[in-house]
Amino acid sequence: MGRQPGPRLDPATTATGKRPPIAIAAHHDTEPVVHDAAGTRRWLHEQLGVLRKGNESRRDHAAGIPDGHPCEGLYNQFMTIRHVNVPGLARLPQFSHATIAGNQVFVAGIIGAAPGGDGPVAGGAGPESRQILVNMLQVLDACGCTMADVAMVHVYLTDIDDFPAMNEVYTELVGGEPPGRITVGCTALALDAKVEMDCVAFLADA
Repeated sequence: MGRQPGPRLDPATTATGKRPPIAIAAHHDTEPVVHDAAGTRRWLHEQLGVLRKGNESRRDHAAGIPDGHPCEGLYNQFMTIRHVNVPGLARLPQFSHATIAGNQVFVAGIIGAAPGGDGPVAGGAGPESRQILVNMLQVLDACGCTMADVAMVHVYLTDIDDFPAMNEVYTELVGGEPPGRITVGCTALALDAKVEMDCVAFLADA
């Protein structure tokens, strides 16, 4: 017998401007039980018999979820956080290359540093953009994603006149069905980079 689907998660709409409550319907429920985000977490802990103690990491609780439990998918969506780093790829110690929260992948800002280097490659916005996208694909691959799983890309340029050079490389490497994107001009970037990018992706099988 196959695994039963997890509980349904449907955001409720509100006109207050506050974070909407969340409707949860478990298999035995005939009507959804509505909680806010904090209530949802409490409800999940009660259902799974998991209690948070002190400063224990949320990741530590994941091992206690029985395989196939009806709350497993919802718990993973709300509770588990993983940090991903690619060996040899430049980063500062204050952040990870990516963070996976449930089925969402948040790739941190990437500059066009060559493997083993700590500053942008030479040549300006075009070569930097190419190296950024190569680095981004490595991070996505380490997370179990491809560019096809990316929903949004943010691009930062220290000179908006570099937009054509960045865009030419971006179009070449990202392909014909690109994700959403925003490009922002800024006054400066770390390590004198001319371009920086980050993105948000989703795990297809999560």
